Amino acid sequence: MATKQKPVTKNASDLESGTGDYVELMWDYLHDHEDLHNFTTCLISFIVTIIVTRTSKRIVRAALPQSAQEHAIDFIASFQECVYTWEACVLLSFYGDVAFGLALLAAELFDWWTQSEGECNPCGKFALFVNKEQGLGSTLVAMALQMLAGPVSYWFSMGLWSFQLCPTHADRWSKFACASDLTVDIPLGTVIEMACAIASIWLALNALPFLGKLEDPIKVTLNVLLVMICLHFTGGYFNPANASAQGFGCPGNTKLEHIIVYWLGPLMGTVLAVVLTNHFKKTEKKKEE
Repeated sequence: MATKQKPVTKNASDLESGTGDYVELMWDYLHDHEDLHNFTTCLISFIVTIIVTRTSKRIVRAALPQSAQEHAIDFIASFQECVYTWEACVLLSFYGDVAFGLALLAAELFDWWTQSEGECNPCGKFALFVNKEQGLGSTLVAMALQMLAGPVSYWFSMGLWSFQLCPTHADRWSKFACASDLTVDIPLGTVIEMACAIASIWLALNALPFLGKLEDPIKVTLNVLLVMICLHFTGGYFNPANASAQGFGCPGNTKLEHIIVYWLGPLMGTVLAVVLTNHFKKTEKKKEE
């Protein structure tokens, strides 16, 4: 009677020199180490997203008329930000807050370092309108496209997860369920999102020359820190497009409540940030005179 032999696990010495064998070995190793498997797959997803968005921006620059390029690139930037959050949330669910924050920080710093184009937050475009630097029509078109980037990012992420390259991706793809990130009441949630928007837009509008060459990376880090501070209260979005991509229509609050907290809150914060910035600039100018 033949006995069933235990499968032999490959190791490096058993493999031929072919690249495929090494890839197979690495994949087998990842399957046996779920922590590393999830992390590696998320890293691959981030890289794929960066490649897709950078390629798309180049196509936009080459194919679209000048008048349409800015809106298209803002759409791509918003899409990228939403996908970053989708993937960072995978890390959050498996590794916790620190991994989530570090993933976002690494992605945002990479975008800064490589001088990625585009405005990913509708509040940024709204600030231009409030500051009378952009017309209402152009602002509404830009913000509408940025909001559209949210659902597009969802389908893109679902497409990545459908490959089921790691257990967490497979789980999300097969039984995806969303829930509101809001854990406080509506007024407090609105104030939190508004306050974060004030800080974020103020940082964007004001130069901090005393920081020297570290100004931009410090601003990026502070924005991620704002997200982390508010993460377990509202999700720390202060970005209507990203907030809607992650939670619009999800159980936990009504659509109207979502609009109040995640749209009106940040937009009111944007207005206040612009008003405060202009006030301080006028005050400084008077002092100089």
